[in-house]
Amino acid sequence: MSITINYTKLHLSHADRVAAALQDIKDWLGSDEKFDSISRELSRVPDQDQFCHWADFAGVRGFPVIVWYEHVHGKGTWQIPAGHVDGN
Repeated sequence: MSITINYTKLHLSHADRVAAALQDIKDWLGSDEKFDSISRELSRVPDQDQFCHWADFAGVRGFPVIVWYEHVHGKGTWQIPAGHVDGN
């Protein structure tokens, strides 16, 4: 998956950027079924660092990881680590 997409420069609402990131993940994985299957598995990984690790194995990095995490764990569940700024 390309990690060169800067979702903040898409000039979309936050909701539309989230939708774009989810669609990018689905497109990268090849099917909604594969996305749903992997999402079910990732829903059992509550730790953000571990989630990032497993998402990386699927080739997903950056803002889409945050979106995917909140997709499986609920909106607002991603906690920005101390010292980091979320620009998306």
